[in-house]
Amino acid sequence: GCAGVSLGVWLAAKLLKEEPWTVLNAFAPAGALMAALARFGGYFLQEQMIGLGDCTYNEAVFFFPLTVTNEWGEHYWALFMLEGLCALAAAAVVFRLKKERFLSAVYLLCLPQLFFCLTQPLFCSNFLVFYLLYLLFISHVGSF
Repeated sequence: GCAGVSLGVWLAAKLLKEEPWTVLNAFAPAGALMAALARFGGYFLQEQMIGLGDCTYNEAVFFFPLTVTNEWGEHYWALFMLEGLCALAAAAVVFRLKKERFLSAVYLLCLPQLFFCLTQPLFCSNFLVFYLLYLLFISHVGSF
């Protein structure tokens, strides 16, 4: 999602004969906010088990926004809420920056996702490689 929108912004800048990095830097705070809203949208995907962590049996945390309950009464960690909060924090940080906003936004959005992928089952390994490649790209293109 965010990679596609970033590519669209890049192409629009090229068509308008604007400097692509300038347009991407202007877009970065809104892009991070978009990522946060997309993560919070995980609430509506809980039936597909998207954005959820492991099952928990600790009754002290059996409430939203920490956990969500499926149709069998099992409680799963609502990782999508924590991912959304991290993306909101990234949006706030990027909004205050004056330069290299886009690379900073990508870095701040990918780093928590990398951590959350490590908490997921093995099917997340392809995303882990994607986030690692993203972070390697950023480390070579610019500094945070």
